Amino acid sequence: MIVLLLLAIFLLRPGDDPIAEASPSPTGTSAASSSPIVAANPSGRAEPTAGPTPSAPSAPTTVPESWSEAAVFSELGTRYVLGDLVAWSDGLVAVGTRYEDESRNVFGPPPQHTGQVWRSTDGTDWSDATPVGTFADVELLHLFEVADGALIAIGQVYNELDPVSAAWETLDGRTWTSVELAGIPDNAFVLQVASGARGHVASTYVGAEAHPLYSADGRNWEATLAEMDGIHSVAAGDEGFVASTFDVSVTAPQVVASSDGVEWFDATEPDGDAFLPAPRGRDWLATATTFAASTVSVSTWGSTNGLDWSRLGDMALVEADPTGVQCAEAPGSLHGLSTMTVAGTVMAGICGEGAIITAGGSYMSADGAEWMRLPFGDRAYAAGAVILGDRVVIGTDSRTGQAESFGVTFWISGAP
Repeated sequence: MIVLLLLAIFLLRPGDDPIAEASPSPTGTSAASSSPIVAANPSGRAEPTAGPTPSAPSAPTTVPESWSEAAVFSELGTRYVLGDLVAWSDGLVAVGTRYEDESRNVFGPPPQHTGQVWRSTDGTDWSDATPVGTFADVELLHLFEVADGALIAIGQVYNELDPVSAAWETLDGRTWTSVELAGIPDNAFVLQVASGARGHVASTYVGAEAHPLYSADGRNWEATLAEMDGIHSVAAGDEGFVASTFDVSVTAPQVVASSDGVEWFDATEPDGDAFLPAPRGRDWLATATTFAASTVSVSTWGSTNGLDWSRLGDMALVEADPTGVQCAEAPGSLHGLSTMTVAGTVMAGICGEGAIITAGGSYMSADGAEWMRLPFGDRAYAAGAVILGDRVVIGTDSRTGQAESFGVTFWISGAP
């Protein structure tokens, strides 16, 4: 049950009270919008040193304002959730899950489901590349490239009440084979994976017991953060890692940074109840969320080294409560791209209980101080974002709560 609560917290479980009106079969439509959608204007380096110099990351001042709907995968009476999206040597690959029911119980295993794979060469045309039978009864959550060039997918299976993770690899994006990753404990559930130039860090659990792991090559894993109870959130960048760890006896998160994934150093701690970091080249951005009664406030922070943080501003979130019971938006994902940051929000409060997660919206920022709400509509959660050439590709879904569509949508910046 503790693991299930963790899943809800980290938004890995897709709902309840469906109001979807989806197309009768899965469809991938290239450049579905006849004209671009234009957004409305909104009114560090993890290198431990004795005395790092704090400063805010430098950034351009613009982000794409024109977006096109490249593809939609939806089906009446079902629900699609995006797990991860990566740029790979063979183009773009995304994984997720198709559920046979739109609804989701607060606790317990999800409805009957199948892992999904989608592929695109340039972000404008997408196809369903799910291999027949390979991912039956699997929820696909994570994707990362290992040192030898293979792509690894990690998903969860339900042998009993609690989920257990399994891994598959591909060399061509079409054929997937089961693979064992050395060092991951038996019966472990992989909650998060952060991959960067210095390797990979994973937050894993066996039951309620935390097992943070590091891998240099993505195939062989070792214990890290041995004295910590668990990882709340973790990000990997060009020069290391930043993580928010937690102790069940302490409310506030502890921010730590590492240049190698093995040796970690305490960082200054921005105020807030939840800390969500993301890389931005050699620098770092983060959100710090404070929950007070029925209100949520979000501040943004920058660092050049992952250790010393300075406040950049506040993230002004749109109030779009689907229930009228004082739910509020809060950041649930933060995707660090080389020149911008993309955030996905969820509705905190009664809109997110147990395994029920209601999507909020999607936001983008060039500098971490000013944020623009992307024109994807309400209940469009940015579950994945990549830069491919001069275009930005974002994948959204509605998580598990109320929405007009329970499908996965891929968006691309600029005209199709």
